[in-house]
Formats: sequence, C-alpha cells, structure tokens
Amino acid sequence: MVEAQDFFKFSNPLFLDAFVAIVLYIVYRLLSKRFPRIAEGIKEASLMFLVFMCYDASRYFALDSAQLAISNAKKVIKFEKAVHIDWEIPIQTLVVSSEGFANFLNRFYLGAHWGGLVIFFVWAYSRVIFASPCHAERRRKEYVTARGRFIIMNMLAVFSFIAYPCAPPRAIVGGGYIDTLLTIGHADVYANTRRFVNPYAAMPSMHQGYSLLFAVTIIIMLRSEIMAYATEREEEDTEAGLMTKPSATRFGAAREYFARMARSYNQYHVLSDDTRRNERKLRLLALIPCALVAYPIFMFLVIVGTGNHFVLDALAGASAFTLAVLIFPLFARAFAWVESTLIRKAASTLTQMSTRILGEKGDIEMGMVKDGEEKKGFLAETA
Repeated sequence: MVEAQDFFKFSNPLFLDAFVAIVLYIVYRLLSKRFPRIAEGIKEASLMFLVFMCYDASRYFALDSAQLAISNAKKVIKFEKAVHIDWEIPIQTLVVSSEGFANFLNRFYLGAHWGGLVIFFVWAYSRVIFASPCHAERRRKEYVTARGRFIIMNMLAVFSFIAYPCAPPRAIVGGGYIDTLLTIGHADVYANTRRFVNPYAAMPSMHQGYSLLFAVTIIIMLRSEIMAYATEREEEDTEAGLMTKPSATRFGAAREYFARMARSYNQYHVLSDDTRRNERKLRLLALIPCALVAYPIFMFLVIVGTGNHFVLDALAGASAFTLAVLIFPLFARAFAWVESTLIRKAASTLTQMSTRILGEKGDIEMGMVKDGEEKKGFLAETA
C-alpha cells in the first residue's frame, strides 16, 4: 500500500489527478461569468479528473496482490479452456508473424486508451458548445448520457480491480503467452508500476469497454443528427407547400395512414429521403457504420494479440458497458430525485432557519412582504 508521505508528490498520479481537478474547478469558477461556455468545458474536465483519481486509486489495492492476481488469471485460463474460448495463443501467433504489425498494435494499445478517450470527449462536448439553439438541448442530453455511462463503467471496473485482481496473459510464466510490448516493442510496463499502470487490472478490459462506448455513442449521435436534419427538411417542405395533406376522398384515410408510416420510417431510419438524394453524403455515411463496428473488433485483436488481456477480459469489458447502459437510466432518475427532493428540502430548511435567526432584518434584505407592507430589498428597484 502507498505510504502517506508518498501521496503528496506530483509523481503520484492519484495526487496529480486530485490537484488538476481542483485547479480546473477554480479556473471554472473564475471564468463562469465572463466565458460561460468555456467554463462549462473546464468544469467537465475537472469532473473527468476526479473519475481518473478513483480509477488510479485501485492500483494501490492491487500492488500487494501478486499471488492472488496470478491465481485468478489461472482460473480464467481454466474457465476459457472449459468453454473453448482460449483463443489467445492462436491470435498471438498471427500477430507476431509480422514484427511491423505487432509494433503497430503495441503503439495502438499504449496510445489509444487515454488518447482516444480525450479525443472522444473533446469532440462530444464541442458538439454541445457549438450547437445551434435548436440542437443544443438534444446534444447536451446525448453528452450527459455518454458521460454517465463512462462514469458507471469506471466505477464497476474499480470495484472489480479491487475485488478480483487478475494478471494479464503476458505475466503467466510457462503458459505460452508472448509479451509483445517487451519482446518486440521493448517497452517494460512493469517499470515504475506504482506511477503508471496497475499490473493486475486485466479483468475487465476497459480498452474493450471504451471501444464499445465510443462506437455506440458516435453511432447514436450521428444517427440523431441525421434524424434532426431530416425532420427540419420535412418541416421546411411542409411550410413551402411541397408536402401537402391527402385530399378528402374515400382513399384519403388510407393515403394518410401510409404517408404517416413513411414519415415514421424516414424518421427512425439512419438514411432519410433527403440524405438518399445526396449521393456524396450517402457514400460517406455508408462507410461510417462499417468503421464503427470494426473498431471494437480491432480493439479485441489489439488487447488479445499483445498479450494484455484474455478473451474473458474482453467479454467482461463488454459486459461492463452493457451494465452501464442498463444502469444509467436508474442512476439518472435517482440523481434527479435527490436533486429535486433532498436538495430542495435542505435549501428550504436552511431558508427557514436563516429567517428565524435573522428575523425582520433578513426579511427586509430579501425583499419579502411582512405585515402587509412591502419591504424593499437590496436588489429592489428604487423609485
């Protein structure tokens, strides 16, 4: 376990996360009035560093669990063999057949986890900052949902790292697994373990979980953007008289029914009528689903091929994402209830207490009405 004097060092990522989070929050408070949009982004960054602090805290519980982590990893190997999903060695054999390809996977593994996370959230929040008024609320809801799922995933991962420390395949001696980071990439990730990496955080694989979060969220955001654009075009066409209501004939009801079905299909289909008419946009959009579906598959190849995760770790990472999707609506409702009920009651109680303590002076300063006479407060307009 980490000693107390070791905590207050900038070389300690736990202290560094806390320090940066506090500094960013102070900057947010200073800029909140003059630059509200920029300040909100800084506040989001502060929240993310608090999440990273919780994530980094798990490594200190795992540093003294080497034997337990190795034992748990062997249990994973035994389970995989029992259900016939022990694909690590065949995948690694394919990867190491090309040194250049193995080096590429090594670099991607080391850089894509945190680099991809930063790029994703900067892009997702920039959609909110630069949104037009008609799109701002929708984009904010999408961002809050993605952020909530990310936080829940990390909390699940932290509990798993503490409760079930698990060594990666490359740490198992004599198992036939290859540490491509060390043997090919010459990167010793065990050096300065306390500072940079938790060596026993293989279960679940957050590389796999994040890749699913990125892919699914981007698909949802792009899909909603197309739907919103199609809806706007439909409203514009209706106002221009290009879309007319069916005539009042004996077939009018049937035509209206099928027209409503067509509008519903276009609303929920990823390629609307307007998009289909634009050949260039159609070609670009046709490539996006393929690329996004391929990303989690490629990440699976990266984490297993480099010897950093078992197949079961990847399945656990996907399960963490699935649980986050299922839990977030309940989490959001609970938070809304706490905010609307407990916080408001607490604020009301504090107001009543301040009124009793300050008495008539407090009423006058707050601009309240007492004994049928209006008491002008500090901010009230003067005649």
